[in-house]
This record gives sequence, C-alpha cells and structure tokens, in this order.
Amino acid sequence: MISLSVDPLVDTPEALKKFADRFQVKPGWYFLTGKKENVDWVLYKLGGYVEDKAQHTNLLIVGNVETGEWVKLFAMGSPAKLTEAITKIAASKKE
Repeated sequence: MISLSVDPLVDTPEALKKFADRFQVKPGWYFLTGKKENVDWVLYKLGGYVEDKAQHTNLLIVGNVETGEWVKLFAMGSPAKLTEAITKIAASKKE
C-alpha cells in the first residue's frame, strides 16, 4: 500500500516515519512525499490534486497490474463495499 502526501511541505520523510511508528505500520505500507511540484503533478495525474489541501479526498486507487484493471474508491466508504471492490479486482483474470 502506498500513501501519498497531499502536503509535502509538512509531510517530511521524518514526519511520515513518526506517523508510521506511532501507528505501528507493518511492512508493505509505504509513505511517499517529495518536492511539492512533483507531488502535485502525481496527484494531478491520479485525479487527486486540489488547490487547498484541506479539500483533498481520501481516495483509494486499487488495481491489478496483470489485467490493467483499476478502480478509484473512497477510503472512508463502507467496509463491505471496499472489500467487494478489492476482491473483484484481485480475482480478475487477464483476457
């Protein structure tokens, strides 16, 4: 899992490490930040860029690299719907 900062000026690598340590994040969950212009570009390409960082959505992008199938979900949505969508993507087969 990858979490991308929407505020790279505050979310320094050190700050993200403290967050991960505080919540006992397990291996496989990565926290990314970088130069503001680079992070803004990535967010824009993913459809998550907003001018005001307080207006960002909790967007979750789930994909199956083998099939190229990707879906955007609201991370704060119904756990049942999230599970259903993730299971469907994970089970999809390349045609």
